Amino acid sequence: MPALDISYEPEAPSPFNLDNGAAILGNNFGQIERHAFVDQEIYPNAEAFTQSYLTIGRYQNLIARADIPDKVKADLPSIFCELAEKIADEQGAIHTPVLMGAFVCTKPR
Repeated sequence: MPALDISYEPEAPSPFNLDNGAAILGNNFGQIERHAFVDQEIYPNAEAFTQSYLTIGRYQNLIARADIPDKVKADLPSIFCELAEKIADEQGAIHTPVLMGAFVCTKPR
């Protein structure tokens, strides 16, 4: 995040997700159906989006990093909200995609 001079560290992929789940489940099931769809979350304003952001794991992981000074951590929510305000002003709301899915497994091995 350049505004706060925080280096970006991508998170490790989940050990079980929609991309690799069928292969993992294939160890125990003979038939696996993957069902996925993209939904969206709509936030009416930057404040609502920021409040949601403060609850997710990515924010919690960032706050837990020892290499980020406390002052920067304290400033992060307001900087995030300012950036979100620009998007909300341009688009009228903030739309975020949400990938959802499920596996239906039958025929145990």
